[in-house]
Amino acid sequence: MRKHSLVMAAVAAMVLLPLVVAAVEESGPAKGESLMLDVKPFNKKGDTYCAVCASAPNPLVMVFVTKNDDATHGLLGKLEEAYKAGYDQHLFVAVVLLGEGPEIDGLKTYITDHKLTTPAAIVPWDDGDLKTWKLNPNVANTVVFMKAHQVDHTVVELAAKDLAANLEAITG
Repeated sequence: MRKHSLVMAAVAAMVLLPLVVAAVEESGPAKGESLMLDVKPFNKKGDTYCAVCASAPNPLVMVFVTKNDDATHGLLGKLEEAYKAGYDQHLFVAVVLLGEGPEIDGLKTYITDHKLTTPAAIVPWDDGDLKTWKLNPNVANTVVFMKAHQVDHTVVELAAKDLAANLEAITG
């Protein structure tokens, strides 16, 4: 009987494990890719610019968000801290609100009301350059860490508490 239970548990694990792994959403470019994206921050004065180009050889964090929730607010707060702390070290950060509608309106209001200085822009899903970033509209955030115009790594659904370790990878 015990042997039968162990066999059934092993079979169940083999069947269910691929389903759990498949449930992890993919989003963002692969390591080594070099991409461009023009943004016009709504919380900064100035014209449209290429966020990747503006970072020159310096590290860049591109944060793409779709959800207006506490987790996103926490991530934006940690990004603001990193942006201010890393400014002297030439860390570039850009927040991109994806699409339009109530979620994006709420995020824009949150950024404006909290006077976040991290450059933040709204980019529609049909923007031509955005398609090359391979972003998934079903995830709350996709964070792309870049060095010298190339993707170092991408994290989907990055929690605020994990930001510092990921920044260390590009600022070393």
